Amino acid sequence: MVTTERHWNTWHPESCSRMEHLPTGFSIIPGAFSEAESAYSQFPFDKNMRLYEHEMRGRYCRLRGVHAQAEFEIEYLKADPWTVLLRMTETKPPREWGIRYHMLVSLGFEDGAGQMYADPDGSVRGKVDNYSIAVRYAGEQPYDVVPAPTSDAVGLAMADKGYKSTILAEEHAPNWAVCRYVLEQSPQVCLAVSIAHDDHTAAARAEQSTHLFEDWDACKTEALREYPSGSDACHNGMTEAVSEVMAWNAMCSKEIHRTYHSIAKTWNQNFGGWYLFFSDSCYQLLMATASGDVEMAEQNLDYALSAATADGNFAGMLSPYQKWVDRTQPPVLGFCLWMHYLWSGDLHAVERAYPVLRRAQDWYLSRRCDGEVRLIRLGTSATGDGSYRGTKLAAKNEAAMDNSPMYDEASFDRKTGLLEMYDVGISSQLALDIECTAQMAELLGREEEAAALRGTAAELRRDINRCLWNDADGIYANRHLDGRFGLTSPTSFYPLAAGVPDEARLEASIGHIFDPAEFFTECPMIAINAKDPSAQENRYWRGRTWAPQSFWTYLGLRRFGRDDEAHKLADRAVRYFEKHWTTERRSFENYNPFTGEGTDTVDSQPFYSWTALLPLIWSLEQFGVTPWDGFYFGMHNGSAFAQRNRYYQGRLYDAACHGGITTLSRSGHVIFRSNIPARFRHFVYDTRSCSVTVTAPREGWVEFPGLTPRQILVNGESIASAEMVHISVGVSTIQLIL
Repeated sequence: MVTTERHWNTWHPESCSRMEHLPTGFSIIPGAFSEAESAYSQFPFDKNMRLYEHEMRGRYCRLRGVHAQAEFEIEYLKADPWTVLLRMTETKPPREWGIRYHMLVSLGFEDGAGQMYADPDGSVRGKVDNYSIAVRYAGEQPYDVVPAPTSDAVGLAMADKGYKSTILAEEHAPNWAVCRYVLEQSPQVCLAVSIAHDDHTAAARAEQSTHLFEDWDACKTEALREYPSGSDACHNGMTEAVSEVMAWNAMCSKEIHRTYHSIAKTWNQNFGGWYLFFSDSCYQLLMATASGDVEMAEQNLDYALSAATADGNFAGMLSPYQKWVDRTQPPVLGFCLWMHYLWSGDLHAVERAYPVLRRAQDWYLSRRCDGEVRLIRLGTSATGDGSYRGTKLAAKNEAAMDNSPMYDEASFDRKTGLLEMYDVGISSQLALDIECTAQMAELLGREEEAAALRGTAAELRRDINRCLWNDADGIYANRHLDGRFGLTSPTSFYPLAAGVPDEARLEASIGHIFDPAEFFTECPMIAINAKDPSAQENRYWRGRTWAPQSFWTYLGLRRFGRDDEAHKLADRAVRYFEKHWTTERRSFENYNPFTGEGTDTVDSQPFYSWTALLPLIWSLEQFGVTPWDGFYFGMHNGSAFAQRNRYYQGRLYDAACHGGITTLSRSGHVIFRSNIPARFRHFVYDTRSCSVTVTAPREGWVEFPGLTPRQILVNGESIASAEMVHISVGVSTIQLIL
C-alpha cells in the first residue's frame, strides 16, 4: 500500500470530489441540493467540473463543480497526515433563493465497517476498528446533522420530498452522518476531520486545526512548496499539467487491493470497477516518475507487472469483465522502466521487473515472429476466453490502435492467429525495449545476457531496415507478407526512436513528419496519413491525433540529435492540449487533427492519463533524462525558461535561463551556470567529479560555483584551473576532478 503521508487523498475510483482515508475507509463527500430542480448531486465528473492543483500526496487539492446552475470551489488541505480540512465555497449563486439551496457534507464509511455518531452539541464523531474520527467546524455550523445508512440517503430524500420535509434519523448507529447547511446562511462550509486512536486526541487535533482556516492562503502555499512547475514564453504550466493529470487519476481499487494511476476514472464503472490496459500502465509509470512521484510510479510498475501471464506475455487488458491473456499491447515497459531508473536511481524496480520483462520479450520473439525475419506480426493466441479471441479484431488490439486503417487490408491467418503483415511500429518498439533491457542486464551484472540482448536488438533494427523501408515512397511502413506496403501512419517514424535509419533515411523520414499534407497537420501527428480518405473519418484511430504518436516521434528526433525539429514538433503538438487545459482543464483522449478540438466526437474521454505525454514532451524540452542525453537541462536554443521543484535521483532541482544565463540549482544553491545558448547534457554532480556536455553554437563559459577542482578536463585534455571554463564552438565535455 502507500505511505502514511498520502493516506488521505482523492482515491475513489469514480469520484474526484471526495477525500478518502485508506486505512479506515472513511470518506468526506461534499454535495448540494436544489429545491428548484428537486435534485441532489455529489459532484461527479461532468462537463462542468474543473480540476486544478493537486499535490501528489493530497496535501492540497482544488476543484470546481456545478449543480443546478450554482458553482462551488471545493478545497482540501492537510494539517498533518491524520487531519484534513474541507473548504467549500459558493463562487456562483444559484438561480433560486439561497434558503432553498443546501450544501451537504456526508461523513462516513461506504463499506459499512464503521459507525458515525451525531452528538447533542452538533459535533460528529466516528469509530472503526481502533480508530476514532472527530469532526469540528470553523465558521457556521450545520443547521443539523442527520445519521444515514448511505452517503446519498439524505440528499435523495430531500430531492424526493423537498427541503422542508423531516428526514428521519437512523435508530441505530449508522455508517454516515450528513451535515446540512443552508446556502443563504452558509455560502462557505469549513470543517476539519482528524483521525487518531482515541476520541480525545482526534477531537483535540480537529479543534486545533480549525484555526488554520484563518491563515488558509499561507497554509496552501506551504502545502504546494515543492510543487513541480514550469514557465516559458510559449507554453506555461505544462510541467504542472503532467503532475495534475496523474494526481487526479490516482485511485485505490479495493477489489484488487492496489493503488495506481487510472487511465480515466470515469471508465471504471463500465469495466466493472477497475481495469488495466498494459501500455497505458507503462506510460503511467513514466509520467509519475517525471512528476517526481516515485512512490506512485512504483505502484504503477507493480500494476503493469500484475498483467504477466503464464505464457509469458503481458495481458493486453484485464478487468472484472475481461482477461485478454491471448494478446498483449505494445512493448514499451523496457523503455519506460529504464527511464524510471535513469530518473530515480531505483535499482530495486529494475531487479524485480527484469525477469518478467525478459519473459515477455522472449514471448514476442517466439509467438509473434515467424522465424524467417526478426519482425513482429500482430496476433491472438489460443489461450484464455477474452472477447474476440481468435479473430482479426483481437490481433489488431495488440497495436493499441484498434480500428486503424493500417490494418484494413491485412489478411488474418486463423491457423496461426497472426496478421499476414509485418508491423513497423511494434517491431521498432520491441527493438528499443530490448536495447533498454540490455542496459538493465549490464547494470545487474548479467554481461552475457546484455550482449545477447544487444544482438537481438541489432537483428530487429537490421530487418526493419531491410524489409520495411519503402524505397519508392521514402518511408518506413507496415508490409504484407506478399511484399506490398501498407498505409503509413506515425508508426512509420518509430524506427527513429529505435535508432534504425541511416542519415539518408532519417532525412527522408523528417520530410514526411513535417509535411502538412501528410502528418504535420494543425494538430499533429494525425493517426493515419492525411492523404488517405480514412483521415477524414474523424473516428478514434481513423483521422484523430493521439499523444503517444507524437511522443515516440519526438523521442526519435531527440535520439538523432535533431533538436530543432524536435522542438518544432513539441511546440505544435502541445498547442491544443494547452488550449483545452487552460480553458476547460481537459486532457482529451484524442483530438481533431485539423481543428484541434477534443469535443467534436463522442469517442474522446475528457481526462485521459496518457494524453499527459503531450505536456511531458514540452517539459522534456527543458529538463529531464533520456537514454541518449543522460540528465540534461536547458532549451536547445538558449531561450528563456524556468523549471522548479523537478525531481532527479532523490533531490529537487530548479533550472532556468534568464538574460542569457542558464543556471541549475539544487536545494536552493546554484551548482552550475553558463552563458552558452544551448542544452546541457550528461550532467553529473557528485563528491568525486562533476561533468557536463554541451554543443556550443558560439564561444562561452561554464562554471560550477563554489567548487575547487584538483583538475579540469575539456574533451579529455587537462587545462589550467579557473573559476570559469571557457570553451569554443562545437561539442565539449567539461569534467572537474575534485
